[in-house]
Formats: sequence, C-alpha cells, structure tokens
Amino acid sequence: MARKVANPVEEVTEGVEVVEEKVETAFDMFVDHQRKAFTEVSRAFNALLPDGVKEHGEKAVEEVIEGYRNLFNSALDDLIETLEKARLEKKLAGKKPVHRKN
Repeated sequence: MARKVANPVEEVTEGVEVVEEKVETAFDMFVDHQRKAFTEVSRAFNALLPDGVKEHGEKAVEEVIEGYRNLFNSALDDLIETLEKARLEKKLAGKKPVHRKN
C-alpha cells in the first residue's frame, strides 16, 4: 500500500538566479594584487606615525584641498564673467543701430 505524506514537497522553480562568474585576466589579478599591496603599505606607514603627525597631516591635506578649491572656483568665476561679457558684446554688436528721424 502507498503511504500518504502529510506535507508534500513542492518543487520551487521561481527565484533561481543564474550567476555568471567573472573570468579574471592576468592583468585584472595583477591590478588587484597591486591595490592590496598599496593598502598594506599605507597601513604599515600609518602604524609607524604618531597620532599627532596623523592629525596635523590630515589637517594639512584638508588645507591644501581647500586652497585648490578656492583657486579653481575663482578661475571658473573669472572665466564665466569673461564669457558673459563676450556674449553681451556679441549680442550688442549684432543689433543694427536704430536711426531716428528728426
């Protein structure tokens, strides 16, 4: 006699993903190793430095970045101003003078 099963097993077919494996080239592996090596060297140097050097070094880098940001923003502002003046001059030069009759 066949035995009855209380909870029949349902076959699940939904939600199955096909995972494609990325084939790494020799160059990809080289770059990955170089990235890891750089990270480890950075950690080694970081471990050698006292906390005060790290703190002041970070502040110095922030100041350098802020200085470049101000310089570039100022240069962009000057460039935009010059372009706006050139457009205005071009627009004014393109208009024909209006002759008034007396």
